[in-house]
Amino acid sequence: MKWAWMTFGAALFFVGATVSKAEEARPQLRSFAGAFLAAEDHNFFIESEVAMPVSHVSPVTLWFWHRESTPFLDLERPDEEQTELLFQRDELRLDVAVTPWLSARAVAGYHTAHLLDRTGLSSAYVFGGGVTVASPNDERWRAALSAGTFADRRAVREDWWHEVELGWRLWTQGDWVYLGSTNTPFIWLSATMVSVNDGDRMRALYRVGPEFRLRTAHGNEGTFGLGWFRNDQNPFYGEEENGLLFGFDVVSELGSERVLDARVHRQPGWLPMVWGGYEAGYGGDRRTTRFEINTELLDVPVAEQLVTLVVWYEIRQEHRTDDFDYVTYAVTLGAQTPVGLESPLSRNEPLVAGFDFLHRSDHAMNPSAGRVALVGEPTSVGLLIPNGSLDVLRVRLQTPGWDLPYRDPDMYEARTAWLHQFDWRITAGYTLDNTRDRTRFSAQLGLNWDIFTLNGFVGYARGMISAGDETPDWVAEAGVRRPLGKVFVRVERYGVERNIGDGPTVTAGMGVHL
Repeated sequence: MKWAWMTFGAALFFVGATVSKAEEARPQLRSFAGAFLAAEDHNFFIESEVAMPVSHVSPVTLWFWHRESTPFLDLERPDEEQTELLFQRDELRLDVAVTPWLSARAVAGYHTAHLLDRTGLSSAYVFGGGVTVASPNDERWRAALSAGTFADRRAVREDWWHEVELGWRLWTQGDWVYLGSTNTPFIWLSATMVSVNDGDRMRALYRVGPEFRLRTAHGNEGTFGLGWFRNDQNPFYGEEENGLLFGFDVVSELGSERVLDARVHRQPGWLPMVWGGYEAGYGGDRRTTRFEINTELLDVPVAEQLVTLVVWYEIRQEHRTDDFDYVTYAVTLGAQTPVGLESPLSRNEPLVAGFDFLHRSDHAMNPSAGRVALVGEPTSVGLLIPNGSLDVLRVRLQTPGWDLPYRDPDMYEARTAWLHQFDWRITAGYTLDNTRDRTRFSAQLGLNWDIFTLNGFVGYARGMISAGDETPDWVAEAGVRRPLGKVFVRVERYGVERNIGDGPTVTAGMGVHL
């Protein structure tokens, strides 16, 4: 049932990406990464979120909403840390704007929490509703309350839930201008409570604290926050916790200046470009989902060169009919800059050079107790299947169009023609640390071939092949792409260790670009 729901959600994603054009209902992409400065049992917390309008007929909007949350346990030994669980929420939300300051909401969805590298799974369907009140136009304050019930529960003893969200803009600074783009900074006081309840017993996650927010000219928003984080036995968020969480949040709202018009609309400055995607694929005995977000954090002038600090984040899940479900988390931190070197190999466009640090970790999702007993290793929280991990320093050289927003948007015009447009990337790196028995030197070659356009539907083929600890090992994909969505057939090998879930994967699926 879970996968029926997720596949349906992916289909809604694709429909929303291709037909939703209402300015009042814009897709939104969010990523959060935080570190605990003072806590009892955890050291990190990460979260990613996508909200996609499926249909908008004023005053009613139907949304597909997806969020993934992962707390990291701080184990007793100094060199130990552990991704505790993956909590996933998939919901349909029906919003009705009653007045400019009041809206009502109905919610139906499915929640799951997989323990990672040890046995444990909780899941339930959710139904409910709520209201939101907010200051119209100026966004000075906001309050939301929702509540509902659980159904078809699995290892969930709670029978109802409620959530509270409060926000107040405390202070607004005048606009900042940096490299010609205008940014608006302000301080926001935020308080949220997410509670699951058994009768009158509340088990809630509380987050309260000030946030420094910077809204850029591109409609993106970056947030630095420091707040109280208290998990009072909410099982979907793992072990109890009481501490301070410092984090950075990026939110991108897709407006009229679409991501795929980056060549025209990109302005230097803070958060000049944020884009990503969500995909779901099906392959008979296995199913995959993939969330990706790319963030250009900041442009910095260096000796007549514009250097851009960049972050890429990916979370990929693979579910199988056997006992080898797994999830991979990958992140790169780096910098890149145009370097010229125009040639026919780059369609006479300047190449982009970059330097990155890549980290990836691989984890078994709810492995069976017998499997944990067989291959698990003792830790301060019991037996855990050893997770995979790698750290790589690398350099790369690529065409601008390797990143989708910088590809030629004219290919989506309503015409029929051969394109034969090629974009590519090459990398070379050195492994600092890994759990796989592979050479320390790594490399990757990637090629994207936009073959033809049929009335604006672009047929493409794409592949990557790697050596050493680059990710993935190899992938080949073909499909049809529109500006904000695609359908595809893919065969890939992600290179996770055999005790987690190795082997090639063949899927057909659909996805959206945001």
